[in-house]
Amino acid sequence: MGIYVDSCNRTQNVTVDFGHPVRWVELVGLPVLVIVCTIGNILNITVMSGEKKTPNSILVSKSTKVFLISMAISDMILLWFQIPTWVGQYFMGLDLKDNSTFTLNFKRFYGVQQWGLEAFLQWSDWILIALSCDRLRSFYYITHTFNQSSQGMRNVMTVSTRKSLFFWSWGTSTKYIGSSREVLASSTDDYRGTPRAILASNDSNMSRTGVRKRTAIGIVLLLLFGALLFTMENGIYYFTWQTLDPGDGRPYHTYRPDWLTNWSFYQTIAEVAMTCAKFGLLLVLNISLIAIVVQQRRQARTFLTSCPQTSFSRRHSKEKTGRNLLIGCLVVYFVTHLPALVYQCLRLVSSAPYCLYFLPINTGMLARPVIRIVLLSNYSINFLLYFALSKKFREELRQSIARFRKCRCRLWVLCCKEDRRRTPSLATLRSRLPTSSSTSSSRPIVLETVSEKSV
Repeated sequence: MGIYVDSCNRTQNVTVDFGHPVRWVELVGLPVLVIVCTIGNILNITVMSGEKKTPNSILVSKSTKVFLISMAISDMILLWFQIPTWVGQYFMGLDLKDNSTFTLNFKRFYGVQQWGLEAFLQWSDWILIALSCDRLRSFYYITHTFNQSSQGMRNVMTVSTRKSLFFWSWGTSTKYIGSSREVLASSTDDYRGTPRAILASNDSNMSRTGVRKRTAIGIVLLLLFGALLFTMENGIYYFTWQTLDPGDGRPYHTYRPDWLTNWSFYQTIAEVAMTCAKFGLLLVLNISLIAIVVQQRRQARTFLTSCPQTSFSRRHSKEKTGRNLLIGCLVVYFVTHLPALVYQCLRLVSSAPYCLYFLPINTGMLARPVIRIVLLSNYSINFLLYFALSKKFREELRQSIARFRKCRCRLWVLCCKEDRRRTPSLATLRSRLPTSSSTSSSRPIVLETVSEKSV
């Protein structure tokens, strides 16, 4: 609180402090997001890692598993990077303008924290883009294969029918007729998997055309290195702030080096441009993916109506799962990132050298906690989104829980066996008792019984 002069030499009276009621949004919301993110992503990793290659599995492609597991790890690290600042601000009353030993040590960690926070945020978004590209490539390959297979299927059916009619009209042996029918049947059976994969957008055959596992791991590591390099300015910014702080409470932009000022300016522009690029790229990729899915299903339905003799099972409940999952991920990403994008643009045009818009500091301090929680919710509700929109994910989760229960029962049986081995049995205890003691102990009982009868 107090008088503050911004980079455009505009004097503002700051009246919002850390005790404002709007801070409760971040105080209560951040732990909830961290708990939901940790439990949900652990379950996601468990389902993806424990999934077997069966026809009913949801993610047969190894590259898709690599991308999703990497995204889950990135989201957990991203949310846990928020905890130190949250604890320092709300429970320790930490003030970054203070020059105490504890504050200086926290500033050193704060630079690394902000660097890691921005890096893993970019890494998670870039993994989502890589996953969208991989799935788009898979769907495009399936469409191309479908067109070739459907044309070949029609040719085989036409040629086989003509051969059977030709041999039958000339009274040829039934061996040739049988061979032509076998060709037709084998071609139909080989082609049977493609319409099934197209009718069910989350079928196992659809993800077999992704990149290799090693290629996916290389892409993920390359994206991580690029994210660390792209956000390196955050670490240098706070490290220089801690090193050059004169201790008189002046704003950082008054004694910040010129090279760091220019770097921060271009870094802000790059971050806004990167956010816009991610928006546009994800929008184009997902719209193209949805268009390909619609085209595949239309072609599959046309083929099924033109070939009634081929008995393909229609997946009534699984046809909409993949499309709903794509639309759900796209809507959640845009809804959670749009407020942050607008805030970054307003912050950019309201600072030097533009100074085109006046964004009050009080407004920014009130909006920042809400925008932050909305943005971080995108990285914590992946499990809820998968569970709500994917029936096969729920099935795999039930199977994982069943496997966990079996392992727990086996451990319980092993522990019981160990306890039984350590505890001697009743026969062993009886064998250890001496014979004389047992005989002598039985005699008084008989005498007492006799005496009682006599009385």
